[in-house]
Amino acid sequence: SQGRRMGGIYAPSMGVNTALNYALPELRNRSRAGHRNTPLLRSGIEKKVTNEIGIGITPRALCSEMDRRKTINDLWTESCFQFDVEGNLDVYGMQDQIARARRLSGECFIRVRYRTPASGLLVPIQFQVLEADFVPLDYNQTLANGNRIRAGIEFNRRGARVAYWMYKEHPGESDSQASLADLIRVPA
Repeated sequence: SQGRRMGGIYAPSMGVNTALNYALPELRNRSRAGHRNTPLLRSGIEKKVTNEIGIGITPRALCSEMDRRKTINDLWTESCFQFDVEGNLDVYGMQDQIARARRLSGECFIRVRYRTPASGLLVPIQFQVLEADFVPLDYNQTLANGNRIRAGIEFNRRGARVAYWMYKEHPGESDSQASLADLIRVPA
């Protein structure tokens, strides 16, 4: 109705992505601040993370040759401390970090960093967890090939996600030089 009780309610007719992108930075910031400053909220999120990850998701080899199975499982155990690019977390700490970031920010990105055999790593691969802030919500454009970029995500003409446009460094750091002119296209 348009009477005195309902007449003043603002109900815009915008799509869900438009509405979300408008409010997303504030929602993320409030969610993170709540986690830092509200013990009850932090407790709830940490319980969800613990329920999802537990002591860690551990792959185990199932090959029929027992010696090979033991070698693969031992390699995992020894190398799980080398997967973090920054060297701060083991693979189980990274799983916690990913689950927490998803709950606080809605998503996160995992960058695969292939290393040379000369790097000294048991398995020449590392992973970097990037916050959702690396994709600029205010980057919208239509490309010459017909692809559309909406909130930093590139879609082809069929609507399939084909790439993310990301800052080279976290835009929220005090010394950050991040700008829309220096984005990197990362294939989805």
